[in-house]
Amino acid sequence: MKTIIVTSSFPLQKDDYKGNFVYNYAKLLNQVVYIVAPHNKNSKIFEKWDNIIIIRIPYSIPAFEKLFYNNGVLENIKKNPLVSVFGLNFLINTFIFLSFFTKKGDKIITNWIFPTGIVGSLIKLLKKDIKHVIIVHSACINLLNKFNLKKTSKFIEKNSDLIQFVNSVHLKWFEQLIDKQINNKIKLEPMPVSLNIEDNFIKEYNYKNILFIGRIVEIKGLDLMLENLKDSDINLVIAGDGYLKNSLEQKYPFAKFVGFVKSPQKEELFKWASIVIVSSIKTNIQIEGFPTVILEALKTKNIVLISNQIEGIDYYFKNNDNVIFYNPFTTELKEIIEKLNKKV
Repeated sequence: MKTIIVTSSFPLQKDDYKGNFVYNYAKLLNQVVYIVAPHNKNSKIFEKWDNIIIIRIPYSIPAFEKLFYNNGVLENIKKNPLVSVFGLNFLINTFIFLSFFTKKGDKIITNWIFPTGIVGSLIKLLKKDIKHVIIVHSACINLLNKFNLKKTSKFIEKNSDLIQFVNSVHLKWFEQLIDKQINNKIKLEPMPVSLNIEDNFIKEYNYKNILFIGRIVEIKGLDLMLENLKDSDINLVIAGDGYLKNSLEQKYPFAKFVGFVKSPQKEELFKWASIVIVSSIKTNIQIEGFPTVILEALKTKNIVLISNQIEGIDYYFKNNDNVIFYNPFTTELKEIIEKLNKKV
């Protein structure tokens, strides 16, 4: 019996942060896992990372395989709507591959309920004796909800055995789409994280040392956050890449932009920081699900300041000494940081 993870995002290298949460999830299963993901011009079709076997599905000539990596599917489509055409090729090619590859008793785990969840559901419809598990992230459920895709949602739910949501609001949206509650096949739990760091390390707190780590794109709300903090006496490090990096770096020279960071630099930044900011906002096409940086920050004993625009996160956290919610459209973030520094 095989465990097969179908995903539209998976790291191109082991220390790549894009799709890293899927890689961490696969590692923590502690078994042989097959990953089925989109091909990229910089990747091999077949690879093996320890007990993880990666099969990257070609969906165009390599030069045009630009839909699934870099800034993410929605941002890539927003930048160039024509690349969305190739998404259908990936889904068709993945379905054909899985229809031959899956056997009785296999488990398919589809990351993103839409559109990859459709592929898993079609395989489940074709082969009743497999198990289909879906993990729901923000972009996929946003599309189903935005376009009110009720029939699609009902088909996916019918042809699944377990659906894991990382955000309680997304679960409510889905139940509204399928016109029923589905407590018998629901799991509400964030994706696991993995850091190469000892649990008993000693933290030396300096609340002027502040970190943002993630993609530098619109939904991350960096422009608002930087504008609010531009006159603050802080040491702010921005780690990550994205299409807004160059413009924000020029606009806000007080912040140190270090680009994409790999291990062990990533762990060292989490150790150095005392505050990690999760500044995400809502956009016209997306609401964040559960940024895994929250768990990484808590694991490294940071105080996490979370934008209240990430609805559903309060299911897991309330305002306390380690997690504080703030309104990104006010001066609240600056005031919280100033208050923390007065304690020292």
